[in-house]
Parts: sequence; structure tokens; C-alpha cells
Amino acid sequence: MILDKPIKTREEDLLGHETLAIRIAEAMRNLPSDALSESFVVGIEGSWGSGKTSLINLVLEKLNPSGFPVVKFNPWSFSDQNELVTDFFNSVAETLKDAETEKGEGIAESIRSYFPKLLKGSSIDISPRVSFAGFELNFASVYKTGYDTLEKRKEKIKGLLGDMQKPIVIVIDDIDRLESQETRLVFKLVKMTANFPNTVFLLAYDRDRVGGMLTDDGVPGEEFLKKIVQLSFPLPRVDQKDLFGILFKEVDGIVVDFGADTWDQRRWEDLFESGLKRLFPTVRDIKRYLNSVRLDLEIIGKEEVNPVDFLGIEAIRVFAPGVYFAMAREKSTFAFPATDEIYHIVQPLPPTGGWGKPAPQDSASPKAICEKIIKERSPEGLSDTVTEIVRELFPQIEDLYSDGKYGDLRKPQLDDWTQNLRVCSGAVFDKYFSLSVVFSVLSERALRDFLANVNNREESAQKLEKFHKEGKLQLLLNRLHGNLENFLLEARQLENLLVILFDSSDLLGNDPAGLPYKISRLIPREKRFESLSGVLNLTTGVFPPTWFVDLLIREIEEYESSSEYHRAERFLEGPLLAGEEVRGLSEICAEKIRKSAENGTLEKDEGLGYLLDFWKRSGSEKPVKDYVAGLLKTDDGLPRFLKACIWVVDVNGRKINEQVMELVNPGELLERINKIDTTGLEEEKIGIIRSCREFLQSVE
Repeated sequence: MILDKPIKTREEDLLGHETLAIRIAEAMRNLPSDALSESFVVGIEGSWGSGKTSLINLVLEKLNPSGFPVVKFNPWSFSDQNELVTDFFNSVAETLKDAETEKGEGIAESIRSYFPKLLKGSSIDISPRVSFAGFELNFASVYKTGYDTLEKRKEKIKGLLGDMQKPIVIVIDDIDRLESQETRLVFKLVKMTANFPNTVFLLAYDRDRVGGMLTDDGVPGEEFLKKIVQLSFPLPRVDQKDLFGILFKEVDGIVVDFGADTWDQRRWEDLFESGLKRLFPTVRDIKRYLNSVRLDLEIIGKEEVNPVDFLGIEAIRVFAPGVYFAMAREKSTFAFPATDEIYHIVQPLPPTGGWGKPAPQDSASPKAICEKIIKERSPEGLSDTVTEIVRELFPQIEDLYSDGKYGDLRKPQLDDWTQNLRVCSGAVFDKYFSLSVVFSVLSERALRDFLANVNNREESAQKLEKFHKEGKLQLLLNRLHGNLENFLLEARQLENLLVILFDSSDLLGNDPAGLPYKISRLIPREKRFESLSGVLNLTTGVFPPTWFVDLLIREIEEYESSSEYHRAERFLEGPLLAGEEVRGLSEICAEKIRKSAENGTLEKDEGLGYLLDFWKRSGSEKPVKDYVAGLLKTDDGLPRFLKACIWVVDVNGRKINEQVMELVNPGELLERINKIDTTGLEEEKIGIIRSCREFLQSVE
């Protein structure tokens, strides 16, 4: 954490302010005696965060050997004007008491008796509020000040201070943080109330802001400043090279733990030049940004994000938070979908409107959404800068401004962005828009831990179940589907991963074959059939491995029926296995189905209809019919078979799986159905019975 506090010594000076500090100290040290016949005012002028307080500390360091008494007074610390005036004079009194060993106590006592008289205007407490220099000043107690006039007391203080060998330096900082009324009070203190000899005021302020605060009745505050401040030193504009040097040094320290393979120097340079560099006009801006980066990176974890993208997104969060939060709600505008949403192993790609997303229907274009967010939510003057940063981080947005530069994007590039944890990937996007890896995000650490222990199938299956309960299973499958080859798993790990997935039939959703297909592609071709045969024999699941093998059968059929041109275009690496090898796997699956029928688990499988059809297609029609005939004789078996006869439910109603219906005698089944008592049955079951009855009546 870089503390946002001013430097104290020249060793900490990174911006070359020491030269100016020497000039100011010399000017204050060499003031002529006539200039000190009353208070002398030196101003240090600069914008917020430009280093005024640091420069003051350097000036005081240069003055220190000369033994000047110094009062540091910050008017921003006080809640009302009375408290401000009281503490100012008390601070001066205490400093002079300590600095002047012989006369200090007398000077301090004179000052302490001066400001109550100043505040009250009388020794009699007539009202709790009195008017002073145009301001209402509150006081809480009665001071016994005697009968000396205010002017007489002031003259006494002047005489005592005029005899001091060295002037007192009164530093008043943070004036530009005050409200208008308080700002005027401070300058009246300096010019009128505390106008003593041998007193040098060193003021720090933003000239434009303070000038605006002092403007009154048409008189510019700038003119007021000219009358009060006798010697001013504008803080020199910091050389950008020095500022950026501070930033780069700290960034290097932050990203060193990421590793050389994750840090892209070219991308960082492009991001910085695009607009990032315009966000750091002061050291304070750099400190604020770097502190945010460090803190949020500790919360999220270095393994969860890409370092260049994180630096860019954090810049938006710190300097344009409204844009940051709006972007988080528009993921589909800024990020590419996860690759599994775009690509499928066998099925053709669906029609899209670009970027693998459905064509937009009567909605604002991504470019319009992006521009609206940035225009309406960027701080004044930053919309162009934020736009450039967004274009560098999000290729999808850059494409909207560059005539389709990324229009021919293909899966390998999307996978690469996901693997490198780029914010433009839909699989990673959410991590950048939370201060922790939220519920809807799969952490990179969790993913790698799962893969590291995949040889322990029992433990991995438990983790898979845990991901499912947490709602993160699909996120895990998405990441594996898009980037598995980048994790460099060994053949044994790949085989175990297949077994784990095949044994999780109730977790894998509607497509349990896509990911296993991709895993199988990573197994060396010469070992593939042997490995997959071993996997199928190990798995306890029936439906997932059967669905997978059926996919390979369709792949072979498509390959063998395709022209040479189509083969070269669609099957770049050829089918996963040869035809005879696929038939070998098919026999293993048929045997698994037979054993499942034998031990009574097949009828409880949600994929019963599909498995019966596959069993029949494997050349085992008689055993399948015998099994179904036995199933229909039981009260539990009949409804399960009828449910298996329903192929799909869609907007057009239930469709019958005619391949399964071919396994029974229609007349006998219809007779059994007509005897079913539907009283008290659920509507879904009644609907299934009705659909099956109508179909059987139509084929009689």
C-alpha cells in the first residue's frame, strides 16, 4: 500500500522539487528587515494532488538548520470559525513559548490575552454570538481580559515579536479544501488579525479555486490575493517522464509475481498509450490507482486475471466508476460468449448475427450501448480516454470502430483469450467486475485444483458434485471445453477425467458427449482405441458413454458419405476412430446396457428409450424385445416404458419414439394401457398415457 501522504525529506523527492524548495527557503531566510516590519506572506500555488505539502516539507527541511520557529496550522481540521481562530493563536503561542527561552512565556501570555478580546470585543458576555470581520464567531466562555483596548494589546505583541532574533514561520496548508466563508476568514487572519512583525506566513493553495472563493461583490478574488501574498511560487508542472517513472516502477513490482508467460509488454504499452497515461496528471492519482490495484488484486487473486487487462479495468473502476458498473451489466455487449456457446463438435453452427450470438432482435446495437454508457457515465473530460481504453481491452468493441477487424474470428483465438484470462472472454469477464470471485464465477484456482487431483476419481467426483450444488458445474465444463488442451494433461489424467464425466450422467445436461469427444482428441491416436475401451469398461454410467459412442457412429457415417471436398473442409484431422474401432466400442456399450437390464438398473435410467434403441441397433433385437416384454408385465415397468416412448416434448406437443414402439406388440400394449386407472395420477403421466394410446390407435 502506498500511503497518500506528503514526503518529508529530499531523499523521498522523486519529482525534482528540491531545487525550488532551496529557492523558497533562501528567499525566506534573506528577507530584509523592512519586509519583516509586518507579516510577510509567501504562497505556494498548485492544483490538488500536485505536491504542495511535500514542497512545504522540503522548504522547512532547508530552513531547519537556521532555527526558525515553525507553526504548522491546518484550518481544514476545525468545525467552526471560533474553534479555528482559537486554535490558531494557541498554536502560535505554544510555539513561541518553546522557541524563545527568555521572552517566550511573556509573548505566549500576550497572545492568549489578545484573541479572547478579539473574539468577544468586550469583557462582558452580552451575547453568545458577536460579529468580527464580517463573520459571526461563536464562543462558549467568558474571558477576563481587563480594560486594555484591542489595539493596545496588539501593539504589545508587535513589540515583543519585533525583538525576536529570527522570524516565526506559520504554515497554513489545505486552504483550497475550505468553503468560501472559511477561506476568507483565513486570509483576514493573515492580513489583518495576525499581522505581526517578524512573522512569515507560508500558505499552500490552488490559486484558481481560492480566487473563486474570495471573489465578492464583483471584485475578483485574484486581486485580493495580489494584495495579501507578497511572494508566490507556482509549483512547476511535473515532467511526465518522472510521473510515469513512478508508475512504471510500481507496476513492475506488482506484475512480477504473475510470471513472464502472462505479462504481455506490447499489450501494456498499447493500453498505456491508448488513453491510460492521460489519467495520471499528479502523483496523488498514481497513488490512488496503485493502491486500488494492489488491494483488489489481493482479494481476487493473481491466478484469476490477466495482468494487463486487470490494470486497464481497474483504471476504469478508479477514475470512471459509473462506466465500470454499467459495463458489468452489459456483458453481452463487451465480451465474446464462452466458446462452448459457439462451437459444437458434430452439429453445424446455428445462424448468428456475429460473435457467435443470436442476431439481435429490435435492440440497441452494441456500439450504441457502449457509446451511451461512456458518454453518460464518464467524468467530465474523460469520455474519449475511457473509449480508447475500452477499445484496447475489448476486441469486440474495437471491431465496431475498425471495419470488422475481428469479423473472421475463429475458435482458436477465442480459446486463447479464455486461456489467458482476457476480460473480453465471456468465460472470464465477470471476475473483473467484482471485488472477489463471486458466486457466478469459477475461480482459476478451483479449476486447476480439480485437474491436479483428477487421478483420484472418487475425490474428483465429489468435487464435481460440489460444483453442481454451487451452480458452477456448467462454468467448469465451459472452461474445460474451451481450453482443455492448454492444461497439458497426461494420458492417464485424460482417461480418468473421461471416467469421472461418464459416471456423472445426472450432472452433464443435454450434451454429455461434446466434452468427452474433445478430451479423446487429446489422447495420442495410436493409443486412443485402447484408452477409450478401458474407459468404457471402467465407467459405471451407461447413458453418457453410449451417447458418446453414438456420436462417433454418426461421425463415421458422415465421413464415409462425404465427398473429398467436404472431408477436407469438415474433418481436418479425420474421424476420431476408424469404423472398426467404433464398432468395438459399440459392442462394449451394448454389453453395458445388457448388464444394466440384467441387474434391474436400466429401467430406472432417464435415457431408457434411447438405450433400448441403441441396444437394438447393435444387433440384439430379440434380447431387447424379451426385456421389454418382461418390463410391461410389472406395475412399475409399464409407466417407465411408456415414458421412454416419448421422444421429446416441445411447443407442438409430445412426439412418440417410434423406434422404441417397434419393440412391442401394439395391440397388447394398447390393451394394457386401457386398463390403467388414471385416478389421482399427475397430469404429466396422464398426458404420456394419452399420447401413447393415440399413437397405438393410429397404427392398428
